[in-house]
Parts: sequence; C-alpha cells; structure tokens
Amino acid sequence: MEWNPREVFDRRVRDYCILCRPRDIELEFPDRPGVYVFLDLDLHPTFVGASGPEGLREAALAARDEADRMAGAFFAKWLATASVHEARTLAEDLLARYQPPPS
Repeated sequence: MEWNPREVFDRRVRDYCILCRPRDIELEFPDRPGVYVFLDLDLHPTFVGASGPEGLREAALAARDEADRMAGAFFAKWLATASVHEARTLAEDLLARYQPPPS
C-alpha cells in the first residue's frame, strides 16, 4: 500500500517532514518523540518505528544501520508527536494499516 500523505493530519502528529534520503537522517530528523518510516521508490513503507525518549534522530539512525530494515528503503520521513506514548500508538496504527514486510 502506498504511503498516504494525509497521515500528517492525524491528531497525534505535531510536526513532520516531507521526504528525505536515509543518508540525511542525522541532518533532517529532530531529537523529539515520534514515528519514522522508511519507504521504497514506489512510496510503500518498508519499515515503521517509534522513537523512545532518545528521540527520532537516534532511533532512526539505529534502525538505518541495521541492513535488514533498510532493504529497499529509498526515502525516510518522520512524524513528531508530543510524547513517547503517542509515538508508540501512532506506530502501531501505521503498522496495522501498511503492514510493511517483517524485518
């Protein structure tokens, strides 16, 4: 299923990025709670993750460095939330909706 740009209108999303390359995570991702998504060239999510207290940048960098999670990933994006709890519930909803391949 292709990524729906309207996901940014979820009530839990406080801020977001359009798309960036995985190599730019260190520059583009903030240090706040949220959800990160890796997408393939057709904008199908290949991985969805939620950050803990360490923030989006650290969580996405750790996921990027695991080769199995990056298989086929061409883009990365983030959706910032107000809390770790909101990040986890949003990630659960996105995982259920998009069902990316298991890593």
